[in-house]
Amino acid sequence: MTGRNGEATIDVWSFVHFASGLLMGLLPIGWFLAVLLIVGYEGLEAGLRRIQTKDGGLFEYESWTNIGMDIVLGVAGYGVIHVAVLPFLPWG
Repeated sequence: MTGRNGEATIDVWSFVHFASGLLMGLLPIGWFLAVLLIVGYEGLEAGLRRIQTKDGGLFEYESWTNIGMDIVLGVAGYGVIHVAVLPFLPWG
């Protein structure tokens, strides 16, 4: 590790990815679509990262471990809602 921003496995954006998974868990979508959307968003970030501005890319650099953890946390947030919350609600 060089100490470069975006190299840490867990960073300040980790909470955002987990929270977005929680919110996605409230949508009427299945696991497959949820994972597809989460992975797709990371792919979109990667593409937008390549668009250069005068200050760098549209998104900051992220290591592969950071990207992987973003996906894991998003899916975990979705899973928390579907496994630990929805089954206990009257409409779940």
